[in-house]
Amino acid sequence: MAKRKKSLVERGAMMRREAAAIGWALKDKRTPLGAKLVGGAALAYLLSPVDLIPDFIPLAGQLDDLLIVPAGLWLARKMIPAEVMEAARAKVEAQGKGPTPKQGEP
Repeated sequence: MAKRKKSLVERGAMMRREAAAIGWALKDKRTPLGAKLVGGAALAYLLSPVDLIPDFIPLAGQLDDLLIVPAGLWLARKMIPAEVMEAARAKVEAQGKGPTPKQGEP
């Protein structure tokens, strides 16, 4: 059980770093306009108080947030050139949001 929990925590940290990298990539001039629009729309939907399905509806209200935002970020990621994503990931790691060494590792 502890191993699974640790794995979920690591996955969460990885997703947070990848989302930060996508944010940097969306600001890059080499990123296509379509990727910027899709990524921006997904982030705007996440921050918007308006939902397609209101949150007070049990399960369905949260499910739309859990599907629309990751799908939009995934699509934007697929549209961003590989070299732009590599540079964005390097920026995230340089900011100290990159992978942290495990105990006992230098």
